[in-house]
Amino acid sequence: MGQITMNQSPPPRTNLWSSGTVFSGLIVFYPTKAGLTLTVLLILEETMNVRAGVGQKRVNIIILTFPHPHGFSLPNSELSNLLVDDRHGIIYCYVPKVACSEWKRIMIVLSESLKVDGVPYRHPSDIPEEQIHGNTTQYLNQYPREVMKHKLQHYKKFMFVRDPFVRLISAFRDKFLKENQPFYKYVAVKILKKFSKVHKPPKTAKEAFTAGIVPSFLNFIQYILSLPEENYTLLDEHWRQAVHLCHPCLIDYDFIGKMETVEQDAAQLLRMLQVDNIVQFPKSRSNITDESWIKIWFPDIPTDWRRNLYKIYETDYILFGYRHPEDLLNE
Repeated sequence: MGQITMNQSPPPRTNLWSSGTVFSGLIVFYPTKAGLTLTVLLILEETMNVRAGVGQKRVNIIILTFPHPHGFSLPNSELSNLLVDDRHGIIYCYVPKVACSEWKRIMIVLSESLKVDGVPYRHPSDIPEEQIHGNTTQYLNQYPREVMKHKLQHYKKFMFVRDPFVRLISAFRDKFLKENQPFYKYVAVKILKKFSKVHKPPKTAKEAFTAGIVPSFLNFIQYILSLPEENYTLLDEHWRQAVHLCHPCLIDYDFIGKMETVEQDAAQLLRMLQVDNIVQFPKSRSNITDESWIKIWFPDIPTDWRRNLYKIYETDYILFGYRHPEDLLNE
């Protein structure tokens, strides 16, 4: 199964000052029973000088932990992806392109937040598509701060993640290869003008698709790489890093599932939440996540671009246990 437990003990410390060691640092927050702690995650790339391993490299992860001085410090704007079911004491942080429509439907049924003629929906599949992503559910950041803090401490919290590059491909296919007027107007037009050299793009997505004028995946990657790396808020939520949507190092999630094993993980989660007698996760209608997509979509992306793109999503790869895409980054 793909479930990740975020409150596991950190790995043992390693000697930092080894000769020939190169390291980079990530500052994250790590939840412990004693409260939030400030954690410095050091990723070491060490050249092995032993006879049997000349020229080989070994990667060590070192975690140095300090008390977090601020406690519950996330601003409301950083909690906009957390949905609340007060009836069952559940919080779900949605990550777009990770089965979030299905999970939002389940949250609507559990919370009874959407009704027809006063009767709440009983089956997730009955909920109209256009009502899934609106204000039919309660968002955590709509509560007073002290109430938010209480719910985060006492409710069961879960999220689902996906291979970062596969999720990126899924977002591109959904938002740019379909007639999507909002994304065309606010994102695609910028990409077409700046990277596709289309100086006067059509005014509407319909006109653009009729004329065959759509951003390429290569131009989409160019666009992401052009944004200031330090300002993740410039990334639309559909391709923003999961760590910056759900803050799993500041929020102590009870369950983190994976898209790659979503059906098994969902069954386990619903049992854990004791709501499996009320709702079930729908069966997959197709191959919902496939690493082979990377082989199809990335050949035209230059290797140095791939490496820079990996740096943007590196924290997601590390924290959620996804395999380092060695072959893709060294072609």
